Amino acid sequence: MQIFDSIFDVGLVVRSRFCKSAEKDYVQDQKIPVDSETGVELSKEEVQLFAARHEQKIRLSCYATTKIHTMATPGQQEAVEVSMPTDPTDIPSSTPTLTSNQLDKLRHELHRHGNYTSYYTFRSQNIPDPRLTQLKTFVQGRRTLDLGCNAGKLTLELATHFAASQVVGVDLDTGLIASAREAKQAALSEGQAVQNVMFEEFDFANTWPFQGTAAGQWDVVMLLSVVKWLHLNNSDAVLVELLRRLFEIVVPGGFLVLEPQDWANYKRAAKKCPSLRENFKKLELRPPFTETLLEGGWEEVDGWERDEFGFERSVRIWRKPS
Repeated sequence: MQIFDSIFDVGLVVRSRFCKSAEKDYVQDQKIPVDSETGVELSKEEVQLFAARHEQKIRLSCYATTKIHTMATPGQQEAVEVSMPTDPTDIPSSTPTLTSNQLDKLRHELHRHGNYTSYYTFRSQNIPDPRLTQLKTFVQGRRTLDLGCNAGKLTLELATHFAASQVVGVDLDTGLIASAREAKQAALSEGQAVQNVMFEEFDFANTWPFQGTAAGQWDVVMLLSVVKWLHLNNSDAVLVELLRRLFEIVVPGGFLVLEPQDWANYKRAAKKCPSLRENFKKLELRPPFTETLLEGGWEEVDGWERDEFGFERSVRIWRKPS
């Protein structure tokens, strides 16, 4: 059955030897790209292109054996009835079968930029986020640019809990930016003061000057849990150039907030996502990029280590001299 059209004509096929319990037997958010005409799994190259383009996001969430939720176009979700036999033996033998390891690799390919739709379901859901609480003296009342904002949770909290004068969140993922804008509208409907929050969709690592409301000068620029992804997907040179550009747009006396992932984290990401491995082998710069930042004119003014539900990360505060 054809579910939607895209760059590729993609359908969703699920094959399981056990269909008794959707919660038990289907893994939330697994992505299984197959050609809807032939039922053949897309090639690795097609999957990589599919992931890189971000024009189609497949979200598979089987909460019943006869329902599939799929995002046909960014920001547009619909429930689709599918004809799935209740007896696994009735599933045609020609249906491609993917191992859990293959499914996991496909999932990481589709989120190779760290653009996980459920990121804040497995990271701290506290409101406000503990990182922002620790950053209070640096972000309160200031114009803040949140690069790699995901679905906008922290971006909105900068306005609602820290009275930021203006906040802009940027992400390259269409679906995440749509979710962030929806979250803003929900907050407005509840009377929250988020009129000064905007969201922009573009690849900030490879776009200069920044677009829309992200253009201009900023008191604070935040890169929280995103440096690894832009580094792995690009190069040392792109990271260095981005840090140089950020030095240009931060006002004298302003701050750059970094939450660099450690090198072991890079290794795990490259292992899970094959398309990142070649870039990974070429990287020579290592987090937390202290020497690079010092050479770029930044001065480190604060920092701390965090162990948050298994997320062992450091947060480092860099200042542009007045």
